Formats: sequence, C-alpha cells, structure tokens
Amino acid sequence: MIKLILKLLDEKNISKTKFAFNLGVIPQIVNNWIVRDSVPKKYIPKIAEILDISMDNLLLGRDSLSNTFNFDLLDIQASAGTGVALLDESVVQSISIDKDKFQELFKCAPTDSMKIINIKGDSMTPTFKDNDFILVDIANTVLADGVFVFRVNDELYVKRLQRLPNKVVALSDNSNYIPFDLPENTEIVARVVCAWQFNSL
Repeated sequence: MIKLILKLLDEKNISKTKFAFNLGVIPQIVNNWIVRDSVPKKYIPKIAEILDISMDNLLLGRDSLSNTFNFDLLDIQASAGTGVALLDESVVQSISIDKDKFQELFKCAPTDSMKIINIKGDSMTPTFKDNDFILVDIANTVLADGVFVFRVNDELYVKRLQRLPNKVVALSDNSNYIPFDLPENTEIVARVVCAWQFNSL
C-alpha cells in the first residue's frame, strides 16, 4: 500500500508535508508509516479520498487508473426469444477487471460505453445461452450486420441483424426461431461485443 501511496503522491504532485496536513497528522507520522510499510486502518478512508482511489484498490495496493477498469452491470434483460419487458436501467453493481486480461480475452480496449446485461431465452444458442451475461457497447448504435440489442414497443431483443436492400431482418442463431423484419419504430440500443467471459458474476 505504501508504494502505491507514494506513487500517487508523486503523480498528483502532492508533497508528504501537504499530505500529512490534509490527514491531520505531523509529517513525521507519515515518515514512520513509510519506514514501517504500514498505515493505521482509521486513516484509509481519508487517504483514499485525498488520492482519489477506491478503498479496495488502496488496500490491495492496486492503482485502478492504470491496472483495472470498472464495468457496470445494468438491471436490464434482453430477450433471446420473443421479447421481454424493460427493467430499470440502473446499475446493479460495478465490476473491476484487469485491463490486460480484458484485452487478452476480448481483443479490444475497454471503454466507458461498454456495459454488461443479462439475456433470457434460447433463440441465440449456441452463440449465447439462456441467462448468459453479455458485454454490449451502448455507443455503437449504427445499424449494420452484426448482433445488436434493440427495442421494439418497450421490449428488448438481442438478435443478429442483416441489412437487405429494402429492409433489415432480425435473425436467430437457433434455427427453431423464424426471422422477422424490423419494424420502423425499432430503436438500436447497443451492439453486442461478446459473451461475458469472466467468472465475477
């Protein structure tokens, strides 16, 4: 933890004297912490506030700005079937993932517009199974060939879309489901990146 504190103090150009003042202790106390490589637990919340880092990452000695990325799990279900009514688009939890591990699995860099949602139904099997979690990009709403989450009459679907000369067809990867034409009032919500591949849910 001490190494991370010193690193962040240097990055934020905060002197140890100013740091001590903001904590309400004398500089010698901070020096003692450095020598002992230990910080009393009662100061952790204030240190996290000063250094603008979560207490979890501070305790783990992990700089969230450089090593991890937070993904929001939304209270939304999209139907891989015949449609489900919308739930609240609120954040259920925030999930921290190592950036290097993410890029290794997904072959792309994480962005703030990437969210995690749950899907219901089997129309997209074997690509996605019932109750899978999927990673979607809510900034990517340009209609093109690919798998999208879209809204029709206050119901959400996840389907593979195919653009044809005069229409867009929604296809299921499960051949038991019949394709259908997208109605004019369809709203593209997000493009599906892929199934969520971490065991953190």
